[in-house]
Amino acid sequence: MSFAPTYTPTTSFAQDESNQASGRATVKTASVDVELANIATSHNELNANVKKLQRDDDKLRDLLVEPYALSEQTRAMMAAGGKVPKGAWLANTNYALSDLVQFQAVAYMCQTAHNSGPSFNVGFWLTISGDGSSASSAQQSAASAATASAAAAASATSAINADSAADAAMLSANGAADSELAAQNAANSIAGLTPVNLSAYMLDLLANNSAASTRTDLGAASAVSVAGVSVKDFGALCNGVTDDTAAVAAAVAEALSRNVGVIWSGGSALTSASIADFHSVRHYGYGAVIRGTDTFYISPTGSQTNTIYTSTSGSVFSDGLSAAQPRRTLQAAIDALSNWQLMGGGWKIKMAAGTYARARTPDAGLRSLKPIEIEGPAVGGHPNVPTALVKEGATQASTGLVVFDTNLVLRDIKFEDYNGTSAAAGVSGSRSLIYTENVHFTDCYYGFSNGGAPAVVNVKGGIFDDCGYLNSVTSGGAAIRGLFHPKCEIGAQDAGTLAGGPIIRNCSLGIRLQEGGTGHCDFVTFEDCGVGIRFPTGARLNLDGSSFKRCGTAIYITSGSYADTTPNTVFGTGADANGRNIVVGQGSLVASGVIDGQALGNAVDIHCFSTTYPAAVYTSISSVNTVESFLLKAGQFGGVAYSANPSRKIRCIVHGTLAGTTGTYKRVALRLGSAAIALLSFAGSTVGNFRAELEWSFISSSVQHYSAIGTAAGVVPSLSQGAGAVGMSVDQTIALQAYVENAADSITVNAIEWFVQGV
Repeated sequence: MSFAPTYTPTTSFAQDESNQASGRATVKTASVDVELANIATSHNELNANVKKLQRDDDKLRDLLVEPYALSEQTRAMMAAGGKVPKGAWLANTNYALSDLVQFQAVAYMCQTAHNSGPSFNVGFWLTISGDGSSASSAQQSAASAATASAAAAASATSAINADSAADAAMLSANGAADSELAAQNAANSIAGLTPVNLSAYMLDLLANNSAASTRTDLGAASAVSVAGVSVKDFGALCNGVTDDTAAVAAAVAEALSRNVGVIWSGGSALTSASIADFHSVRHYGYGAVIRGTDTFYISPTGSQTNTIYTSTSGSVFSDGLSAAQPRRTLQAAIDALSNWQLMGGGWKIKMAAGTYARARTPDAGLRSLKPIEIEGPAVGGHPNVPTALVKEGATQASTGLVVFDTNLVLRDIKFEDYNGTSAAAGVSGSRSLIYTENVHFTDCYYGFSNGGAPAVVNVKGGIFDDCGYLNSVTSGGAAIRGLFHPKCEIGAQDAGTLAGGPIIRNCSLGIRLQEGGTGHCDFVTFEDCGVGIRFPTGARLNLDGSSFKRCGTAIYITSGSYADTTPNTVFGTGADANGRNIVVGQGSLVASGVIDGQALGNAVDIHCFSTTYPAAVYTSISSVNTVESFLLKAGQFGGVAYSANPSRKIRCIVHGTLAGTTGTYKRVALRLGSAAIALLSFAGSTVGNFRAELEWSFISSSVQHYSAIGTAAGVVPSLSQGAGAVGMSVDQTIALQAYVENAADSITVNAIEWFVQGV
């Protein structure tokens, strides 16, 4: 298509009349010439405007496209940042990750840094757009979405530590690969749009995503690429001074009736009342709505934050743009976000004090570059009880907040009485990152559960009370449950104090993690729970500084699980003692907390935890001569026995050589505490190799039994047994000792093996 020719009148009707040309004598020539001159002016101006948009080669003119001229999906793609347009592809050129080029009318993004060489290799490139077709495959589109999602999740690091933000990026990228999102991204290709068409601002936006946060003067929208109605067409001045309530309301009503969007072209619309159906239509472009002291941005960027207010005294018809016009329910507030997909900037729902019904995000999720915040009134932080309560009566067979494919920050909210089924929970999240600050859960079967898909949960402060009981009676649930590869951070790493950490009390189970679950549980208080931490299958948790008091079992792990405890882990003593501190089942391991400095596992079978080869000679006549010793941690060798194997014991096997016949005996002993001794005595005349097996069995917190058997070359085995009464509610030392009656004799200890069972 070429440009239309410039219109130039070829006939002067006035001259024709003067010349009495045939057929012209009766024409009102002056009027006709005026009309034709007007036509020429309009036509020429129209042609001039077309030239501003179109090049001679039928392509879009260079440096033309502004952000508001792009679709919502395209803006989100650009907002991923880090894309550097390089123009036409060149041979023998170094290209970096995310460089953009054009080759044979197709736009590509570099997905592997390389030198281009003599010919174009599509294997290094991701198709962005071409001749109107979609990307080459849904898989390519999903990969592009994953890149954008990872960059989006990285923006959450100001609120969430770097470890969890990295997990958020991983989860978002995984979620982006599903077929629904792949299909959506495939449909978002931009036919015919090449880097050279972009304005200077758009080039800056691609090269440096931060440009979007500083741009304030976007000018008028002369060519918006979506169907819609402009608020200015209905009289909105958007000058921040004149009340534009009626104009904005009229534009929204018209857009809703025509099923199109509302177009904004900069400026701030001052409003004084709620706009009906404001969130029921899509909004495009840039601008803001001012309501009292609140500003709601049409396309927020950077530090700009939009807030939706909700209150139990609000109206179902309110837009929630100020505290004076709140939406009535939490669900209504979440629904308001559904037409603001792929959201930039910050988004927040502020709940007034009151009791709310359950809510859920859309199944497709709410896409945002930062986690969406939902918060109740500030109450001074942990452990103060929130005044925004999600509750619908006793034993609710549902979940207070269901979250799909959405990253959320929850703050100062309480969830209560969701325990009517074994699937009920205060909060359930799938393919999401849930970050909580002083969120309380009371009488919920699960306080938090990640549902049927991976999720990241990061819990800071808050109280979990009386959770894990079906209909408030039958145990089986947990304060926090994670399954199918969840990632948890409960408490704060290196906090150094329990003061700000979560409190889990009176729960059937505190934390239940399984099936690839991993993370940290640091400086968390567990009190009066059936089990503090339970790993049924294949889970790992780092434990530092957490406290366990008055629990039936503090830590119970089985089937390939690992508890990375540290010396900072605290187990109650005396009146605060747990029934059992640590139980380690088949194929599992605990780093410490049973025998100091020893990683132990497999409580069902007897387990060798230490083997040494000292090859040391002992000639001491003192009965306190210690060869090797270990510290048994308080509470671990007393109280309630492990049901799978109630036998709890420590066994020591010694291999060595006896020499000399001067004295009347040579002895090895296994001393428990300061006084109780499992003693094995060889006759002074016994020489040569020997083997001794000494064992302490723990019957209760203060009752033990020992046995000892020794064999040596050419002599009858030596046997002994007896009882002990050592209090195991405090740390106690178990020590192997070797001594002789006469220093002319000696005992050489060549090898020592230590075993533990039932703990």
